[in-house]
Amino acid sequence: MAFQAEHVVTQKLHNNGYNCVASQVLVLSSDWEQKDVFLALAEHPAAEHWEDRLLLDVPADGDAAFTEEYFGPVLAVTQLPGDPRQFLDRAVDFANEKLAGTLGANIVLHPRTKRRLGRSFTEAITRLRYGTIAINAWTGVGYLTARASWGAFPGHPLTDVQSGIGVVHNALLLDHVERTVAHGPFRPFPRSVATGQLAISPRPPWFVTNRTARVTGRRLAAFAGRPGWSKLPGIFASALRG
Repeated sequence: MAFQAEHVVTQKLHNNGYNCVASQVLVLSSDWEQKDVFLALAEHPAAEHWEDRLLLDVPADGDAAFTEEYFGPVLAVTQLPGDPRQFLDRAVDFANEKLAGTLGANIVLHPRTKRRLGRSFTEAITRLRYGTIAINAWTGVGYLTARASWGAFPGHPLTDVQSGIGVVHNALLLDHVERTVAHGPFRPFPRSVATGQLAISPRPPWFVTNRTARVTGRRLAAFAGRPGWSKLPGIFASALRG
């Protein structure tokens, strides 16, 4: 899900197979005057990892992307009407009722919009039935955090498993975990400092404007496969240039 410049966008992760933390459905407000600019970010010259992607403009009343997993760089875009508060309620209902699986959902939320929504935003998060909800972050952050639980929202029967039953990680061994909610900065450093927000430095590799995300990702994967102190300087050098 995403809120930006007084409006909301929702983004749903499909939930199984090789694309388990890849976004497949993007839901945004049809009344958001900046939606075309938002979608144009996909054409950003720094977005190397978006090469050969396919954006699908699909109706909200039904599409295969809502229930089937695409094993490729496909992002279905659909729209719902309403101001931020109306759209938030409709988007939560849409994600809960129309989309298969309950592994993860992203929310990009402008700080000013969050303040205006107040308690209704917290209530929306409570209603959203997903195992990991990332606010101004990628749900993969929840997966990479050992203390957080990772798994589908509880309640799937054996006859309709969807994203699975049970959780992994959960290093604190909490019983009856329902979901993990991860928070990140709306703006990267150093722009975050001017608005008094906590920020991550260097720029997170999942930011579309990160110029070295591909190189950093490959070096991290190589380190995970065969750790070694000699690989760390290259990882840091690439990450700091992002």
